[in-house]
Amino acid sequence: MRKIFIVHGPRGCGKTRFASQIAKSLTGSADAYVDEWDETQPLQHGKVHLTVQRPGRIVPGVTIIAFDSLNFRSMTQR
Repeated sequence: MRKIFIVHGPRGCGKTRFASQIAKSLTGSADAYVDEWDETQPLQHGKVHLTVQRPGRIVPGVTIIAFDSLNFRSMTQR
């Protein structure tokens, strides 16, 4: 089964700007992301879901990541 990721952070922090890089690093596919996801939408296996809100519920099998563009940039520049 392919993993599900939720990446959350405030508006303007760089989630969308780095969406392709985030998806590539987590799933292996640069286009495997859903932008502006919210909890009313279904989760898709094998995709990274970008959102401004930290999910309010724990979902088994879902990895939740707080996005920090400064840390992400330093990780990708290695």
